[in-house]
Amino acid sequence: MNSNQQDRTSVLAIIACCLLAFFPPPFAIGQAPPPRPPEIAMTFQRATEAFAQKDFDHARRDFLAVALATPRSELGIQAEYFAALAGWNLDPSDKSASEIQLWLEHAALFETQTRSSGKAIVSTSWDRWVETAHLLLAKVEITKGSLREAERRLRHLSSPPTDPKGSDSPSREAWPTQGPCSPHVWLELGSLLRREDPTSDEALRCFDQAIGACKQQPSPSQSLLHTLASWNAIECVAAKKQWQEVCDRLNAFSQQNPSDELRIRAKLLEVAAKKNLSQSVDIAREIEPLVDLALAGNIPAQLLYELAIALADAGARESSEALFVELIEKHPKAGISIEARLRLARDCAQSDRWDQAIQWAEEATELGCPDAWKSFAWYIRAKGHARAKENTEAIQCLERGLGEGQLNIELEITLRVELLELLYQSQNWSKLVPHAEWLLAFAEKQPAPPNWLPLALLRQAETLANRNAWQEAETMVSKLCRDFPEWKKADEADYLLARCCIARADFQGARERLDRIVLASNNSNATLLARAGWMAGETFMMQRRYADAAASYQRVLSIPGEEHWHAASVLQLGVCAEMSQDPKAAVEWYRQVQERYPKSPFAKTAGERLSNLMTMAQQAERIGSGKKR
Repeated sequence: MNSNQQDRTSVLAIIACCLLAFFPPPFAIGQAPPPRPPEIAMTFQRATEAFAQKDFDHARRDFLAVALATPRSELGIQAEYFAALAGWNLDPSDKSASEIQLWLEHAALFETQTRSSGKAIVSTSWDRWVETAHLLLAKVEITKGSLREAERRLRHLSSPPTDPKGSDSPSREAWPTQGPCSPHVWLELGSLLRREDPTSDEALRCFDQAIGACKQQPSPSQSLLHTLASWNAIECVAAKKQWQEVCDRLNAFSQQNPSDELRIRAKLLEVAAKKNLSQSVDIAREIEPLVDLALAGNIPAQLLYELAIALADAGARESSEALFVELIEKHPKAGISIEARLRLARDCAQSDRWDQAIQWAEEATELGCPDAWKSFAWYIRAKGHARAKENTEAIQCLERGLGEGQLNIELEITLRVELLELLYQSQNWSKLVPHAEWLLAFAEKQPAPPNWLPLALLRQAETLANRNAWQEAETMVSKLCRDFPEWKKADEADYLLARCCIARADFQGARERLDRIVLASNNSNATLLARAGWMAGETFMMQRRYADAAASYQRVLSIPGEEHWHAASVLQLGVCAEMSQDPKAAVEWYRQVQERYPKSPFAKTAGERLSNLMTMAQQAERIGSGKKR
């Protein structure tokens, strides 16, 4: 028999067993005869044991057999109920829900038949079975989005009519008639009402009704319901921002032995409530003990993420990172784990662990991080490359960051400012100009000057200088110095002004500005110091003051770590010696460039000048000896 035939047979079987309770046909319809009376008890017991062991397939089969064997009986309708329930546990689908719906209708018919014969239903659990069937159907309706139907069903359960078949009965279904409803009903109704309105007073009353019902009949199962109802009530009060009541309820909640997950959620909410009450609270101390609990337990990914963020905000970086790593290991490709990688990348960047920062950011981009995070991921990767002086790769990452993802204005400004610097360092003027112009146009619309405005003005002035528009460049940078006298990069503005002075042959004015940079006690920019010293030497070279030029270049050599400017200065020391008619010293300087800085752009020039000197020396030697060429 194929699967479709099996499905049709199972549906027909349960319908048949229900109809047989009222209109039993002869058994000559081709089905196997039902169990004989001595066998019914054994079959029912076997089905009950299978159900308890969650062997729902066998339980369903045996309960259906009992229902078929005991038509028009309370045992038969009971067996039909558990058969339908086993079917639901096997496959909570529309088909199994329709079997539960059908059972409710048959249960109503059985109630009518029993009352008309002057009898009463014996089972004390009858109302609970009926209620459970309705609760399952309410869950189905909620899942399908039929919230009004679910609400009507749950409200009817919470206030059963005196006459179950009266005019207020929503359908031909059976309904509970004895005593108050169970805490389940109040919990489901409260959850549904809170879903529509998180601040619902009626939802809160439902949760409190559930709490009260659990207290009246304490048991292990009721203890779980009590915990769930209490937590829902707390969240309802939190949504109303009644923070003192939240704290009071949380204090009682902590005595209920909640699950690890709810303990973590409760502590996070408690910290938030105390902050809202302006109470002094050591957040890290409050929530850091939860880390071991989170790492050891089966905690949902979202909660791990929330706890990690709370720890990060509280300054507990190591604990926060441990949770992010745990989240990634447990759910490596989940969207929330991609965000965790980016937060790890940011934390690593902030603590100068750039290799790890780049690794996390690369993993995030390769896994397909959300649009909202893409630009940030490329920014982190760019910063890592820039730190490693891999400017070409850094520029590419920043450009991708501008072109991908959902940019907010703050991140776009950050990306453009970073590009401005890297493009300046690479002397890529054509790409630099659009970013400088965009930033300056944006700054004009702001009520106050942004903190990055002086840098954008300086780089714009340098593009003018690069086009030999020296007067315009000097006007712009002079205004910059007047408007932002305390700017931390004022020495760079002085350097550009020195170049402007050189352009109009004001060498003394240029050296005054360059000396101010070199002599500044707070200048920690070694590259700028080396460049300024080298430029001072160039001003002396232009005036043929070779001894003074050599002294400036020697000072550059005392600045550690500046290989480029060291090579440039050693070359110029050779030129100074050459111009001072000291070819022997010049040869030594040129050889130093070749030997100590072979990969510098100055090594080739040093080699050419050395070759010329050697040729001149050979010619002088021949002339002195009287030899011919």
